[in-house]
Amino acid sequence: PQNVPALVESIGRDRFLERLEWGFAQSETFRYNAPRDQYWDYPVVQGNQQSMHFAYLFNWAGKPWLTQKWSRSIMDRYYGRGVSDAYLGDEDQGQMSAWFVMSALGLFQIDGGCRVDPIYEIGSPLFSKVTIDLGQRYGRGKTFTIEAKDVSHKNKYIQSAKLNGNVWNAFWFPASELLKGGSLVLQMGPEPNKDWGGQLPPALNSVTPQPIKVFARTVTARGSYEKFGQTPDKAFDGDVTTKWLDFSPQGSWIQRDYDKATVVSAYAITTAEDCPERDPKDWQLLGSNDGKNWTTLDARTGELWSGRHQKRSFSTSNKKAYRFYRLSITAVQDAKIASSVQIAEVEL
Repeated sequence: PQNVPALVESIGRDRFLERLEWGFAQSETFRYNAPRDQYWDYPVVQGNQQSMHFAYLFNWAGKPWLTQKWSRSIMDRYYGRGVSDAYLGDEDQGQMSAWFVMSALGLFQIDGGCRVDPIYEIGSPLFSKVTIDLGQRYGRGKTFTIEAKDVSHKNKYIQSAKLNGNVWNAFWFPASELLKGGSLVLQMGPEPNKDWGGQLPPALNSVTPQPIKVFARTVTARGSYEKFGQTPDKAFDGDVTTKWLDFSPQGSWIQRDYDKATVVSAYAITTAEDCPERDPKDWQLLGSNDGKNWTTLDARTGELWSGRHQKRSFSTSNKKAYRFYRLSITAVQDAKIASSVQIAEVEL
C-alpha cells in the first residue's frame, strides 16, 4: 500500500485489473460478507482487514470509475441502503465503521497518510453536501466542503471536479488543500467519464522498487491445505521443509504461470518429510499457452521413491515455449491409505 504503482507494474496492469474485477464480481453476490471461518474463501470480504483498500486500487491502475462503482457497491451491499438492511456494527475497534464514514464522504487514503506529502484519494460520495469542521487548530482552516452535484443511487460516477475553485482532473489531491480549508465540488452522473481522474500522484522517490515474486499469481493448484499453510507456493519456494498438500489423491494438479512463453525441457520433484503413501506415482507434465488446451510433454507411471526429501530429475524432449506448465497427478503411492497428495518441491 505504500507504493501501489510498483505493485501494479510487478503484477502487470491488465492482470491486476482482471483479478480485481473478478474478485468484486464474485463477492458482490455474497454482499462482501463471509462466515468467520471462511474469510479466505472470498476474494473481497469487507468484514476483515485484508480487503479494506481493494475498491480504491482501481484508482491507481488507471480506472478511477471502477473505484467509484465498487466503493458504492460495498456501501450498498454490505452496509445497506435502508433501515431494513442496515449495518449492524463491527468488532474491529471501529475500523469498518471508519471505512464507511470516509467512503461516504468520498475520500480515502490507501497508505494511511504515510507519504511525506500526504494525499486524499477520491471515491464516490453519498451526500450532496458535507462540511468538515477543521477547527482552525494546528494551522488548519475553518471548514472544508465536499459537494456532489446531482448525486444519487444511480448518479455515482464523477463527470468533472473543481478543487478550491480550480478544475481538477486527478483522482487524488494534496491533503494540505483540505486542511487549509476550501471545497471539492464534483459533478456526478449515471455513466462513467473515463477521461477523468487518471493522473497519478508524484512518484515515490525514496525507495527503488525491486522485482518481487507473487506466488499467489504465478502458482495455482486444484486445492491446498490452507489451515497449515501447505499451499501451492510452498512447492516453488526452494525450501524442502515446506510442502504443498491437496486432499485429492487422484486427479490433482499444480501449475506455474511464467507470464510469457518459456521453454522447459526438464523438471525435478522432491518428496515431503512424511507420509510416503502421499507421494505421486503416476503423473503427466503438460504445457499450454492459454491455460485451457494442454499438450502432454512427459508422462510417468509406477514411479517409486526411496526416502523423504528425495529429489528426482526427469528430462523431456520439449523444445516449444509454453506460458503455463502443469504437473497433473493421476495416482499416489497408496490410495487406500492416502487421502491426499503432497510434494515438497517442483523445479522446472
